[in-house]
Amino acid sequence: PTSFRSGVWNFFGFHVKRDPDGKRVTDKTTTVCRRCHTMLNYVSGNTTNMTVHLRRHHPDAQTSGGRNKHQQPSMQQALPESFRQPFTREPKRAKEIDRAIATFIAVDMRTFSVVDNTGFRELLRVLEPRYNLPSRTYFTETAVPALYNE
Repeated sequence: PTSFRSGVWNFFGFHVKRDPDGKRVTDKTTTVCRRCHTMLNYVSGNTTNMTVHLRRHHPDAQTSGGRNKHQQPSMQQALPESFRQPFTREPKRAKEIDRAIATFIAVDMRTFSVVDNTGFRELLRVLEPRYNLPSRTYFTETAVPALYNE
């Protein structure tokens, strides 16, 4: 949200769900880390949970200075930089990789912890450097159950 001043909003957004009619609905009680897709509660309206998450899991994240509420973030990037940027959750390629990993877990009866393994993460980094592997929770609660619902 551009109206929020804290710098953590550069790394978090609200969770988007689908209602029974298939329409997208923003859940403003849950935030999602744009780097690792971890979901955090946002019931109290403060950014402490998000700040602690960034410090603990993404110490390189720069949150100082915050966001100017009238400043729009620049969407255009230099070409070489765009190849270093991780996929967001929307692009088709990231969803294909998510689904392939979920299938790997389900079909080969792997434990969900495989996504936390250093070797597995290194394999994905070599195969697709821009892919940002979601958390184990994402595969446990979203990706693998979606396979069974198909």
